[in-house]
Amino acid sequence: MINKLKHTKIWMMLSNHIHVWFFEGKIGYWQFINNRVMKHYYFIKDNSVTIPSKKEVIVMVDGYAGGQGGLTDRLRGALSVYSLCKEKGWSFKYFFNYPFNLKDYLLPNYYDWTINIDKVSRNGEYVKVICLYLMNIIFESRLDKRIFSHEIEQSSYSQYHIYTSAFFDKEKYPTIFKELFKPTDELQREIDLNKSLINSKYISITFRFQELLGDIKEANECLTLSSEDQKELIRKCKNKLSSFLCNVKDEYKVLVTSDSTTFLSSVKDIDRVYLVPGKVNHPHFFAEGEKPFMKSFVDLYMIMGAEEVYLFKTGLMYKSGFPEFAALLGGKEFYYIQF
Repeated sequence: MINKLKHTKIWMMLSNHIHVWFFEGKIGYWQFINNRVMKHYYFIKDNSVTIPSKKEVIVMVDGYAGGQGGLTDRLRGALSVYSLCKEKGWSFKYFFNYPFNLKDYLLPNYYDWTINIDKVSRNGEYVKVICLYLMNIIFESRLDKRIFSHEIEQSSYSQYHIYTSAFFDKEKYPTIFKELFKPTDELQREIDLNKSLINSKYISITFRFQELLGDIKEANECLTLSSEDQKELIRKCKNKLSSFLCNVKDEYKVLVTSDSTTFLSSVKDIDRVYLVPGKVNHPHFFAEGEKPFMKSFVDLYMIMGAEEVYLFKTGLMYKSGFPEFAALLGGKEFYYIQF
C-alpha cells in the first residue's frame, strides 16, 4: 500500500526496529533525529520490563527526538494517535516528561493514558519505534494515518513508541481532548481566576513573533530585528490591534496572547485588552521556576473559551498553529488576519 504512493516525496529509513518517515529535502535533519532516538534503544534480551500481552501504543515526548515542536505539535500528535488506537482497539499511552511532566498541568479525564517509566521498554526485541514527521505534503493527514495503521497492523511487537506531531482525525479533537485531559486543580484555579478577572465575553487575538523582538529563544535559530525595526513592528501591531478594537462590540473584551513579553507590556494599558499574567517559555527548553509553563496552558484554555479566535501576522512574524488548535478544541471560529 505505502510503496504505491508514487507522487509523494517521501524517503524511508529502515533499521531492524526503527522506522523514520520524512519529507524529502529534510534528509540530513531526520537522519540526525533517527540517530538521536536509536542510541537510547538496545537490541539485547532484557527482562527488566513487564511486557504487555497486547499491542500497546505509546506517544513519546521524552527529549530523545529533540524538542518535538511546541505545545500544539505535541498535543495534536497524541490526539491523532489516540483516535487511531480507539478505532483499532489498541491500548494507548502518553509518555510526556520533557522538558516538563505533562501531569503537572493536565491529568487523565475519562481515559488513563499515564504510564510509569519502569513500564516503558527500551528493548528492541519487544519495541518498534516510529518517527513520523511529514511536512508540507499534500494529503499529509490522510497519509499519516495510513502509515501508522500499516506499520502497527503489519507487525507483532508488544510496544510501539511513536515520535510524531501527526495531524489527522482533527474533527474528533474536541471530543477526544476532553476524554484524555482535564486541568490539574492548580491549572483550573488559574483558568477560573482569569475568567473572573476578564469578567465578560471576549475575543482572542494572538501575535507570534518568535525571536524578532529578542525576548524569547526558539528551538531553531531565528532572526532578531534591529532596535528600530522592533519598535516599528510593535507600533504596526499595536495600531492594527487598536483599529480592530474599534469594531468590537462594547460589551466584549479582547484577550491578547503572544510569545513576546515585550509586546504584551506595550499593549497592557489599552482599554478592553486583557492579558494572562506570566511569561511564555518555549517547551523545547527547561525553564526555571515553579510550574514555568503554566501560562501556556492557561492561554490554551482561555483561547478555547473565546467567542472568536484570531491570529494576526505581518512581515516576518510566524504563522502559529496554537490559536487555531485552541479554537478547534473549543469549537470556535478561527480567523487568520495578515496585514
